[in-house]
Amino acid sequence: MTIGEILDMFGGPTAVALRLGIPPTTVSNWKARESIPQRYQAEFLKFADGKVTAEMLVEAYQIEKAKRAAAAKMAEEMAEETDA
Repeated sequence: MTIGEILDMFGGPTAVALRLGIPPTTVSNWKARESIPQRYQAEFLKFADGKVTAEMLVEAYQIEKAKRAAAAKMAEEMAEETDA
């Protein structure tokens, strides 16, 4: 599950931001970056009331990190092919 999917469980970034009392752009950035900064995690997990766990946040981050690494590797390989 991605951070975007997790946020959507609660009505999306704007709804989450309103419930947490923070700017909607802050939560939209979480979705774009696919991670919730550590300073917001405890508050978010309290808000999520057991529907989301810390492990789920870690897993979502690891999935995104793996996707980005794969994309970077693919771009590097394509650049090498172009140079050859």
